[in-house]
Amino acid sequence: MQSPSQEATLPFHLRAGLKALRRRPVVFLALSWAIGTAAGYGSGASWLVWVMPVFIFAVLTVWRKQFVCLCAVFLFLSALLVGARSVQPEPIEKQTASIAGTICAEPRYYDEYTLLTLDSVSVNGESYSHRVRLYLYNNGLENPALQYGDGIAADATVYSPKGATGDGAYDTAEYLWRNGIALTGNASAKTAVLTAGSPSPMRAIMALRKRIGDRLDQLYPDHNALARALLLGDKSLLSDEEYDAFRNAGIVHLLAVSGLHVSILAEAVRLLLRKVLRMPRKAAYCIVLPFLMLYAAVVGFPASILRAAICFALMDAAPLFGRPSDQITGLATAFLLLCWHNPMSAFDTGFQLSFCAMLGMYLIAPVLNAVPVPVFAKKNILQKALRGSMEAILGSFSAALGTLPVVAGTFGGLTLWSLFANILAIPLTSAAMPLLLASLPVRYAAIPGNWCLSLLSMFAVRLSALPEKLYVVMPQMPWPFIIVYAAMFIFCSAQIPFGRCTYRTSMRIKALGTFLLIAIAAISAIWVKAPVLGEDGLVITFIDVGQGDSALVNAQGNCYLIDTGESRAAANRLTNNAISPEALFLTHPDSDHAGAALSVMQAGRVKTVYLPECWPLLEVPEEIEEALKGCDVCYLSAGDIIRLSEDVQVSVLHPPKNYVPENDNDASLVLLIEYGTGSALMMGDLADSSIDFPIPDCDVIKLAHHGSESSSGTRLLLGTSPSAAILSVGSNSFGHPGEHVLQRLEENGIPYYRTDECGDIIVRINPNGDLAIDYWLDAQEAG
Repeated sequence: MQSPSQEATLPFHLRAGLKALRRRPVVFLALSWAIGTAAGYGSGASWLVWVMPVFIFAVLTVWRKQFVCLCAVFLFLSALLVGARSVQPEPIEKQTASIAGTICAEPRYYDEYTLLTLDSVSVNGESYSHRVRLYLYNNGLENPALQYGDGIAADATVYSPKGATGDGAYDTAEYLWRNGIALTGNASAKTAVLTAGSPSPMRAIMALRKRIGDRLDQLYPDHNALARALLLGDKSLLSDEEYDAFRNAGIVHLLAVSGLHVSILAEAVRLLLRKVLRMPRKAAYCIVLPFLMLYAAVVGFPASILRAAICFALMDAAPLFGRPSDQITGLATAFLLLCWHNPMSAFDTGFQLSFCAMLGMYLIAPVLNAVPVPVFAKKNILQKALRGSMEAILGSFSAALGTLPVVAGTFGGLTLWSLFANILAIPLTSAAMPLLLASLPVRYAAIPGNWCLSLLSMFAVRLSALPEKLYVVMPQMPWPFIIVYAAMFIFCSAQIPFGRCTYRTSMRIKALGTFLLIAIAAISAIWVKAPVLGEDGLVITFIDVGQGDSALVNAQGNCYLIDTGESRAAANRLTNNAISPEALFLTHPDSDHAGAALSVMQAGRVKTVYLPECWPLLEVPEEIEEALKGCDVCYLSAGDIIRLSEDVQVSVLHPPKNYVPENDNDASLVLLIEYGTGSALMMGDLADSSIDFPIPDCDVIKLAHHGSESSSGTRLLLGTSPSAAILSVGSNSFGHPGEHVLQRLEENGIPYYRTDECGDIIVRINPNGDLAIDYWLDAQEAG
């Protein structure tokens, strides 16, 4: 640290920085920890690399007693801890094993299985040092009555969780490992042996959570799922339609318990104690704080709740002891405490959104609110209402700026409606939350509570049904842009002095500077999209969607999707890469090909859908029919040709016109994609017995029906003579792919690639028919 005489010779900004350093040392420690966390994770270096720097700077801190050395200790220590925790156990092959453990989290009940998290685990009688996620299938039985702390033993099929299988794919293995889970298992409830657990504080808290959930089910029979989501953060009972309504309206954050919920409940309890019961301030604080900690335990200690509870504890305690409260220091303290408890929690999306949103509210909102607007100068009721609405919009805008890099990287875009929807949604939530809590002991409070929930649900449904939702597609920001964005974000904050300008002038300049943040994000989007739009060939990515089909076709920069699979894998690829397909081809309505149609259309903003002409004759699930509403539907039959780009076209080979299929698979669209003399044949689920068209020669073939025994016969393989075959397949009980199919491929010298073994398979087809094939898992191992 510089002496006062030395500081006088420094430039203004450095002097201001040193003054801020003394005023908020915890903030600089938190910043150092964040930089070290990113370095430890992003560098990929062994944790041993960071041991020596930690030791050296720890010695310097004790010897020189300089704060900068302490910051360095925090930086390298966080890198060390993250590097050590990033190392996952060696994966194990799928096998049958005897597994036993203790339930260490609330059991989650679904239609076909109960999801359990176990610790104190033994596998085949040997102690296992990590947690296990167990899917306990009911097999027609009722859901077992399980509680936190109960023991369970069963014969299970155990395997390592699946990592990312493509660009933008969800990495299940990494997510589970951040929570200490290294193994997954499937077991039958019929063979499981259950043991009642002994009493413990967490067991009592989880029992309380269950009783609260049951009470909400009784009080709010029509809105019990929404009531559980708001008060307990339990979204398991929400229907897909209701959840999608909140997401499309841009207010899905209300369904995840967060700092907003804590603030509402804390303020409601404090008003009750101070205004109604006339308690002193310190006594009220001593009641509200334990209440918040109990609430955090009941909802499962999410990072957003803990962050809000810690901030409340620090900020409300400061005035009681004659100290000024500091929001930024409170936020930094919460960050350090949570990261010390679990260094990997900083990579959870909820953790990032919670802290970044509050940074936006603390740093940017004061700047925007400080800009004087003449229309709000008067103090009548209308002007106050307008000013309040403007402050709400500016607050939402500030939070959106803070979370923009996270939202772009995780969701691929944002809904601008949320900036305005929160003006009504947050007051409704603020009214509903205290009523939900009050109705637990006083059932009459459920009457206005039901009104609030009905209005909130109706508002989300109506807003999501609007034809244009002002959705902005945002691809993931590259690291250089994130660094520039963060630097500009700090510069625009109210905490950093701006030269020798007056306060008002400084705030106006910083408010204008917030538009540079939007400009940086826009330039980042163009920068990321440029390579995709500049693609001058034909690239087909066969997406690993598990047991299903989905392929992304990039025809000279124009993107199309063939089938969606049943999981959200295809939608995640579109979202995380900010891809909006020109159209979607659905080969037939089976769920493993079209089950994720709604999520894909929402993620990719798809407007045009191509279907087989005989689609109206098929039994189409209701959810798929709903997904198609509002889209431009085009029916295709053999002979139709669609031009995907200047040099790429797709020809329809099946079904023929006026075709009446015997089953859904017979109705499959068979598509031949051609680029010069290069081509790819997409067979859908068509069986060999239903092939009624001349078999074309092709360079790559997507085998029908996941390589089932009823498809991919010798006649088809010899007729197409492909250079490569693709099998889109996942874990299944149907025996796909068939052994005879694989044998025929090997006998005919046709190399084949399986999505369950390769992850996403990327096929580049040149105009002369040459192929270049890459696959994700091989590329990751090579990297």
